[in-house]
Amino acid sequence: MFRGESEYRRRTREKTEKNNRETKAKKEKTVEKSEIQKLAAAIQCIERELNRSNDEQTPQKKRDRRWEHFGVAGLWAAATVGAIAIWFGTHDAGEQRSVMAEQMNVMQAQANAMQGQLQMLEHQVIDARQMQRAFII
Repeated sequence: MFRGESEYRRRTREKTEKNNRETKAKKEKTVEKSEIQKLAAAIQCIERELNRSNDEQTPQKKRDRRWEHFGVAGLWAAATVGAIAIWFGTHDAGEQRSVMAEQMNVMQAQANAMQGQLQMLEHQVIDARQMQRAFII
């Protein structure tokens, strides 16, 4: 008891000190509980990550990943075949155009030759008619 302290004040002070100690103990307990919860959450997170990692290492996941790689390789192969087909079609079309141009030139020459033959036949027909008239007259 402090000097000159009344009984009431002493009891109040002791009760306050007791309440402060209890509050401090509760606070420490709460902080400790919060830390424990944080640690538990971190452990659960690590456990989930480990399970996910283990799930990715299963034979099923490996097969799935292999099929995905084959799918990508298949897409590249299909793209390559498509590009080759486009090149071949373009190259072939160019060759066909040149062949058709040559055929047009040959057909034009034939048409010119036929035109010349027709003109010659027309002259022969005219000459034949003139000869017929000469014999008739």
